[in-house]
Amino acid sequence: MRSAVFDTQFYGRMAIGDNESQDITIDDLQPAVFKAFLHFVYTDSLPSMVDLDDDEKREMVKHLFVAADKYATKRMKVICEGILWKSLDAETAATILALT
Repeated sequence: MRSAVFDTQFYGRMAIGDNESQDITIDDLQPAVFKAFLHFVYTDSLPSMVDLDDDEKREMVKHLFVAADKYATKRMKVICEGILWKSLDAETAATILALT
């Protein structure tokens, strides 16, 4: 699994023989961000964001960066960091630095 958090949540229970439901509720991500997150989990790449303007893309990457940190997807976090650092300017510096 690309997410250490999900790996523990799904397979940690199985390892100890817990037969309870394997449902996990994710209520802290917007649907579009969660869809992009799942795309990464299954494909090891960020989804195409050509339909987003620069500000929307930056916002999506910020949300993905936070999700990557929370759900321990190290590679996605590194990819998002790279994208955010490339878009760093005087207007976005404080926000981007606050995320890292």
